[in-house]
Amino acid sequence: MKTILRRFILLVSVLCSALMSQSAAISQTAPNFSINDCSNAKHELYQDLDAGKVVVIVWVMPCGACAMPTLTTNGVVKEVNKSHPGKVKMYVLDDFGDTDCASLIGWLKTYSITTSGGYATIASTSSVPMTDYGDIGMPKIIAVAGAERQIIYRSENDVDGFLLRDSIVARITTSSVDDEGSRIVLSPHPVRDELHLRLGDTPAESLIVDITDAAGNDVSAGTTASLNGSDYRISTAHLGSGAYVARIRSGVALRTIPFIVIR
Repeated sequence: MKTILRRFILLVSVLCSALMSQSAAISQTAPNFSINDCSNAKHELYQDLDAGKVVVIVWVMPCGACAMPTLTTNGVVKEVNKSHPGKVKMYVLDDFGDTDCASLIGWLKTYSITTSGGYATIASTSSVPMTDYGDIGMPKIIAVAGAERQIIYRSENDVDGFLLRDSIVARITTSSVDDEGSRIVLSPHPVRDELHLRLGDTPAESLIVDITDAAGNDVSAGTTASLNGSDYRISTAHLGSGAYVARIRSGVALRTIPFIVIR
């Protein structure tokens, strides 16, 4: 009875906050966890991240409203793993760890959410609370990446599959290029108001930088640039949240580097 009442209260709070909830890449550090999955195999978040994986975590009730966002998220993870094999791991977790594994796995099958292929971990545990990673949602979806354990995507109650995919790809795509022994490194990642190009031996005056959005539109207008030591600094304050590509030309060489802007 307590479980039913608690979930009813949760559903009410989810419905009340649905209009205010939005998908967004955010700057936040994810705490570590260590759990056993439904096959009793042990998994640790930071171990996955140190192995170079982007980790996507989905909390479900499970319920009908959770099905479509979970299906979309699963599709994104599968798609990215096709182009970048073994780079994305997905956890499907029961919301409060009070749904047994058989029911959780049965729910996935009911909605044709197939997780075969070794990229997905299914677990029912109370040791990974949603509130450690932001607000509660049904479902709640986050993506974590890097040695800095950064949450690069978060959504409650729904998912933006395109933004999730772009956020993941931007993190697993190399952010540095070499041109005739000269190294150009782009940072920070994600970015807010200013993007840095560490030039190495590349002369600043030889660089031409354009920025395009995810649709390929040139959004360089409004961008200003300045040189600070070995850093070429590019303003991104005029760009909204989303995925972009920096097109860097040095002489006849052209390199494209994806990056994410967060607000």
